[in-house]
Amino acid sequence: MSSEHLQDWVAWIALNVLIGVFTPMAGMGLMSVQNKATANSTKNKSNFVVDYFLPYRDGQLGYVAMAWCAAAVVELVRALIVKSGLGLTAWALVILLVAIVNAWVAALGASAPTAELAKPHTRAEAWRHYPNFRYSVYWTIAALIGSGVIHYITMPILEAKHG
Repeated sequence: MSSEHLQDWVAWIALNVLIGVFTPMAGMGLMSVQNKATANSTKNKSNFVVDYFLPYRDGQLGYVAMAWCAAAVVELVRALIVKSGLGLTAWALVILLVAIVNAWVAALGASAPTAELAKPHTRAEAWRHYPNFRYSVYWTIAALIGSGVIHYITMPILEAKHG
């Protein structure tokens, strides 16, 4: 793998995985800092506790996965303009199916959230208790793998176009 391809993959992973998955955690961290600063300045002690699992537990990873699928579809369309083929079309159908399932899981979690699990609890108990989280993890991994494969198969086609 050339250094140019390695740079492309590092950028792809950074943009897709790191930003997409960890931005909600960063937002929760900022909320925590703001709340602590407000509580300290007003001398009003707060019981605010940041639950980093909250942005993910009801299937919200499905929204991240839909963005990955949309980016993969854009790559496929750009590649199909250059070179048509049944393989690329099949991948488009697969990634659209994965996007639809992720949308369904995210919407289900938003419309019918799971009741909060009593604390204290173990990770295994939480894993069993929040089915939308489990499904969103599985389907988000499918979206990531599918998007990665699509990026891999479209990269040479798009590079050939640009010479």
